[in-house]
Amino acid sequence: MDSLLMPIILLMLGLLIGVVVKSIGKYIKLPYTVALFAVGLILGIIYRFGLFGNAPFLEAGIDQVSNLNPDFVLYAFLPILIFDAAYEMNLHVFKKTLLNASILAGPGLVICMLLTAAFIMLNVVLFPESAGSWNWTYALMFGGLISATDPVAVVALLQELKTSKRFSTLVDGESLLNDGTGIVCFMLFYGAFAGNPTTMGPVTFFIWVCLASFVIGFIIAKLTLWFVTKVSSEEIVQNSVMIIAAYVTFILAQKTLDVSGVIALVVFGHIFAQSGRPLLKPRVNEFMSKFWGFLAHLANTLIFIIVGVIIATKVNVNLESLLIVFGIYIALNVIRYIMIVILYPIIKRCGYGLSKRESIILGWGGLRGALGMSLALMVHYTTSIPEDIRDSILLFTAGVVTLTLCINATTSKWLLNKLKLVKSDSPARNRIDNKIQSNIRQQDMACIESLKNEEALQGANWNYVSTFVPKAVDFDDKSGEINDFALEVRMMVLDKARSTTNSIYEQGIITKRSYSKLIEGIEDQYDSEGDKALNEQIRISPLKLVDTAYHLGELIKNIFPKLGENLFIANAFDKQYDLIRGYILIQLASKELLAQIDKSDLIGKQVESQILSMIESEINSNIEYANACLDKMRTMYPALYNNAVTKKAVRMLLAEERCTVLDMQQKGIISEEETENIIHRIDERQNLGIRD
Repeated sequence: MDSLLMPIILLMLGLLIGVVVKSIGKYIKLPYTVALFAVGLILGIIYRFGLFGNAPFLEAGIDQVSNLNPDFVLYAFLPILIFDAAYEMNLHVFKKTLLNASILAGPGLVICMLLTAAFIMLNVVLFPESAGSWNWTYALMFGGLISATDPVAVVALLQELKTSKRFSTLVDGESLLNDGTGIVCFMLFYGAFAGNPTTMGPVTFFIWVCLASFVIGFIIAKLTLWFVTKVSSEEIVQNSVMIIAAYVTFILAQKTLDVSGVIALVVFGHIFAQSGRPLLKPRVNEFMSKFWGFLAHLANTLIFIIVGVIIATKVNVNLESLLIVFGIYIALNVIRYIMIVILYPIIKRCGYGLSKRESIILGWGGLRGALGMSLALMVHYTTSIPEDIRDSILLFTAGVVTLTLCINATTSKWLLNKLKLVKSDSPARNRIDNKIQSNIRQQDMACIESLKNEEALQGANWNYVSTFVPKAVDFDDKSGEINDFALEVRMMVLDKARSTTNSIYEQGIITKRSYSKLIEGIEDQYDSEGDKALNEQIRISPLKLVDTAYHLGELIKNIFPKLGENLFIANAFDKQYDLIRGYILIQLASKELLAQIDKSDLIGKQVESQILSMIESEINSNIEYANACLDKMRTMYPALYNNAVTKKAVRMLLAEERCTVLDMQQKGIISEEETENIIHRIDERQNLGIRD
């Protein structure tokens, strides 16, 4: 077969395998990535035993996959997976888990590396006849490449397990960060054999790599943001630029400057997510999410098949080597738990903290995958390293990757359930869901009765049509504690607050700064998972900045009375006014949601009055506080207040104009291209008169 067609056929075959595995996933009850890895192993074993005799093109394809350059796996797939994981990560949660993730990825990885090297050298002392060429340099090099949990494997697993957002973000963040630190530690010892030794000390080298990687990711992210927001607004162009920037970031850092491409990409992705999302149009954000989601799925599908094939075709095993590999696998799990125990007194007090049950999962979820195999293959192909060391590192890494994926990954869900870390729906949530289904059923039955009167539908088999109506469910109005209902309703209110914030920002009613501040306040309230009243955190919300602005304004007026209400104060005043008005709109939308809940009877008449009146009073308290701030602003700075109200009126007018234009497009009066041009002119008029 033409060699030019082989990569295309292999790509299509990989996607086909992914489709089949996805389709039968609910029957085989294996994580998607583990099932793909198993398929890769099977294909490699079949090839190794020469059983592709009747399919020479498959044999040639597997041969190409098994001999892939390890740099190809590293540079082809990792930029997509790292950027997607960093971009999609919840920034609010990540900020609160960053310290813990950094502790695990920094000191934690170094502890694991040292203990792993010590374990290898202990075996050299105990069994000198089989020690071969092992020394501390090789042991530390192996410890560096095997101690880092693989972000590809960990992220893929967490996407399939229903863990809490804060815990999954901690594990995800650790895997992303220690992937970068793991490569740095590995290169400290591997560089001498690869011909690029460093003259810096280990600590200096580590600090240099982290700082340089951060700067690279930051600069490229800012340049990319400038381009996609100022130069072109087309989705295809913006996503093309993002793909180019992601690969340039990784290659420039990893290959050209010999620092950490992973750390640079994590910085790039987070800066782009934090600063870029609010600047891009909603349609562009939606397109980006689907586009990068598909790329990540494609990369995940291919990379685990490739790793399975490489392990099956490259690694030689016998009974003795299997026992050694299993011993190293057990030792690495024990070492990871030792590291967690050492760091636990610090971790449990930082950010969201860490419970003992979560620490068990954190240790068990230390999966190894494609990254470790890529580094092991780099060692395997480096002839300046003794052959017995190269073969041993490949064997040990392949064995640990296989065992962590086949044992740790497949049992993580069971362990999560056993430790009761998988969040289950409360009776109150089940009652609400059942009531929603009941309401839908009633609407469907009413619709059927209406359709029976349609002349065009006479003769339809209505018994058959009725089979598409959701089945009736029995539920108890008394099911669930009152407090549980309060938690659920508060979370519904917060969901409404978030969607309202997005809506009023997309309409141009509030500025980017107000949007960011309001979302930050909502995310803070999400942390309590509905356990705190909606007005408990109001005093530490961004609205408190208004009081600070008053005191600052008074201080300036007392020191510099001639300045009066200067431009600086006016700008700060406008920002706070915009923030408060947006906050009030969110609270009013939340009150409308409560009215809808009351109308739909979602929580049962016996508790509805008590719950809704309590939460409505919390919302009213927020509105009263916000209005009190506005009254204070009006009294203290009447001229500035009137100016801010005028600007808000302009925003409201232009927001209504946007809605009119979009409505005309929906009715087919104007085209999509004309709509974009008109909206662009509206934005220019707004920016001309109102500065964010």
